[in-house]
Amino acid sequence: MAGFPHDLSLIFDPTRLVCDLAFADGDLVLANTPASAMLISLFSDRRAAVDDDLPAGVSDLGAPASWDERRGWVGDALDRAGRRTGSRLWLLSRAHDDEETRALAESYVGEALSWSEDEYEVAPVISVTWARQGILSVRASIDGTAVSLMRKVA
Repeated sequence: MAGFPHDLSLIFDPTRLVCDLAFADGDLVLANTPASAMLISLFSDRRAAVDDDLPAGVSDLGAPASWDERRGWVGDALDRAGRRTGSRLWLLSRAHDDEETRALAESYVGEALSWSEDEYEVAPVISVTWARQGILSVRASIDGTAVSLMRKVA
């Protein structure tokens, strides 16, 4: 193990598609793998960059997109180092099913998990393939812990 901090452990419920905190004997469970951090990184929406094409575009008046349209976690504004939480996979909701979209998804996953290399010197192993038309299959692992997801595009 690469010495990941003991974050609070999350449990993913695939039937409801939600995460919740893990409890044991009335106490919160601490994670000893990067799984919880990976879930937060991949399933949270990272704020879109100023030059990102937004799926919803701009307002009817042609004004720049608002904070809500660019999404992201408001707590990112407090990070003095400028780090951002989450992934920009949400930007692909209206992308085409082509190699450019697949490569962009791979880049977004790498960006979302870059903390593992920056902070713990463990590079994520990422695979993004087309599961079928309009559906990307994403698998990422860090130090033997894997997270998989399917993402609809187009």
